[in-house]
Amino acid sequence: MDSNKIDHILEKYWEGESSLQDEAMLREYFSQEDIPAKYESIRPMFQFFKTEQASFLDGDFDERLTSKLKAVEATDNIKPRRHSLTVYIRRAAAVAAIFIGVLFVFNKVMVKPPSGLAMTEKAEAKLAYAEAKAALMLISKKLNKGTSKAESGIVMVRKATDVIKE
Repeated sequence: MDSNKIDHILEKYWEGESSLQDEAMLREYFSQEDIPAKYESIRPMFQFFKTEQASFLDGDFDERLTSKLKAVEATDNIKPRRHSLTVYIRRAAAVAAIFIGVLFVFNKVMVKPPSGLAMTEKAEAKLAYAEAKAALMLISKKLNKGTSKAESGIVMVRKATDVIKE
């Protein structure tokens, strides 16, 4: 077969536009012994297609499969697991315990204190302001202490550099 014709059919094949006759021609062409070297990489694919097309299931395949499955079933001594009533009761108790626990936590988080103990918005704002002020004062004290230590260190460094310069 002509190399140009094979190239044209292969191009159609790779584009998905080849007919069944074209594909049969390609399988036949690649089953030959002497083909050009540029087609050697494609040859195993078409040989595989040709051999797989020839293989098929025997007419008694279904019967053989059914008999093997029945043989496996006969040798299998696995019985379905039967649950007693206590297993179901335990499961229900576990679900109920989880549900009660979730309700308990939900009520603790979501329930507000009694109305006599509830703070007004203004009182909450004053408390928040006081706490923020106290925290900032603490930070200020710590920063002042740190800067005073840093200043004393700087004074010592300046004295040392003065001594070195003389």
